[in-house]
Amino acid sequence: MKRILLTILFFSLLPISWSYAQCNDTAIEVYLESAPIIRYDETFPFEFCRQQLPLVLVGNKEGGVFRGTGMVQDSIFNPVNGTGDFDIRYEVPGCPNYFFTITLEEVSVQPELNPYPTYVQGSFVCVNAAPFKITGNVDDNASVVINESIYSNEFNPAFLGEGLHQIDYFYTDPVSQCIITVTDYLRVETIPNLGIDNIQTHYCLTDLPTRLIPTEDTGQSKITGPGVSFTGIFSPAEAGVGTHLITHHYEDFSGVCEASEVFTVEVRNIPNISIASLGSNCYTDTDTIVYDGEALPDSVELSWHVDESIGIAYQQGDQLIVNWNSPGEHIVELSLANTTCASTYLPRITKEGVEAYIDAQDQIVKSNTSVTLPVIGQSTDPTSNLSYDWFPSTGLSCIDCSSPVALIEETTTYSVTVTDDHGCAVTDSITLTLASGDVFVPNAFTPNGDGRNDVLEVLGSGIASGSFTIFDRWGTKMYQTDDLNQGWDATYQGKVVNPGTFFYILEVTFQDGTQQQFKGNTTVIR
Repeated sequence: MKRILLTILFFSLLPISWSYAQCNDTAIEVYLESAPIIRYDETFPFEFCRQQLPLVLVGNKEGGVFRGTGMVQDSIFNPVNGTGDFDIRYEVPGCPNYFFTITLEEVSVQPELNPYPTYVQGSFVCVNAAPFKITGNVDDNASVVINESIYSNEFNPAFLGEGLHQIDYFYTDPVSQCIITVTDYLRVETIPNLGIDNIQTHYCLTDLPTRLIPTEDTGQSKITGPGVSFTGIFSPAEAGVGTHLITHHYEDFSGVCEASEVFTVEVRNIPNISIASLGSNCYTDTDTIVYDGEALPDSVELSWHVDESIGIAYQQGDQLIVNWNSPGEHIVELSLANTTCASTYLPRITKEGVEAYIDAQDQIVKSNTSVTLPVIGQSTDPTSNLSYDWFPSTGLSCIDCSSPVALIEETTTYSVTVTDDHGCAVTDSITLTLASGDVFVPNAFTPNGDGRNDVLEVLGSGIASGSFTIFDRWGTKMYQTDDLNQGWDATYQGKVVNPGTFFYILEVTFQDGTQQQFKGNTTVIR
């Protein structure tokens, strides 16, 4: 009969399954509670391996105890020494004693696992370690099971993967047929991903130093190579032109896992790039930009670009034609393709300009009323002087000054051109309308206290008298006057009104005695 020795699983109250004559009309049964135990047939004697001790015997009669050689308590069978047959009796009050025999066998050899390879550190091995055979001192009568499911004596860390793995070395004694299991555990340690997220296959010599970023940063790896600092910053300039090997090396704190990955990078030289602007210094003039750096091979392609927010441009061969939107410093993007170190360059071009405007609005002017036309202007070059040229000269106090006085005899549009020392110029204009016999009420005015258009006035000629009334949108009378030489200052009951639209009724008597009513609206702007 084969003897089975199990050293892990524990069960309780497994019956030996025999019975004797009736005692008090109930069959006598004896169980084994000691684990591990398998169920046996009813053949005497009962055979076990010493490695299964102690055995806990349980009977089904209250008050029953077990006696005999090897019994250390009423129910525990655990002889200190020896093999062979042990006679046991089951004593039950009021019943005859029942006898049975337990036979113990001993294995002839104690199984042991042989040492693992030297790269297995204690119970740890790296995932990149070579597969190895699990052997012991009794391989001819033993088998290996990994993780209770893999029947193989090869331990392959890469195949098994990270984690704790159980190794069971099952030995069947050829003499006693006892089965003994030696269990061990090995933990496979992983290695991080040794990639470098931002490493490139090639760099330009003038590229800025950049920190090389490990794909998985464990704090236990180091990146080394030409141009790489101890903090992992790669400088193409320090590495120099050529092909270089960058190594990402990892070693854990215990020394179990060690691995390296090597990357090849190339540092390339770049051509001497420069551009020239053939246009004037003024942003208002069309500009032509050309490449004037070192000679490039015919295979090199130039591509230009200017952001639409600073200019409208189109490429014409190797030239760029630009109409700038504003003065100042502008960035032109020049890309080189099909070259040893294809890249994009961002040269800067500075253009000057003048900003100027007449600080007055188009307006209706009464006859024999003068109007000052001040010009506010400046050059983008703070050291530049400005010159002024007014046209037409009719009715102006001067034509080369910044604030002429105009006295018109008819409706006139004046324009002024302001020019700086760079020849950059800008033009603005204003129209002065001479009030006639017609009545005119401005459709907007700005009562902000700046001295211009602060009062809503009735303009015109040939007016003898009249009445001017203003209402808000809800019909409230805001202002009324019979003196048309007076205007409304956008107040009501001494308080300024909010910006908005107001309505008026104007009743006029002209000098020839005719009368006319005018209705309309005007807007208060603050």
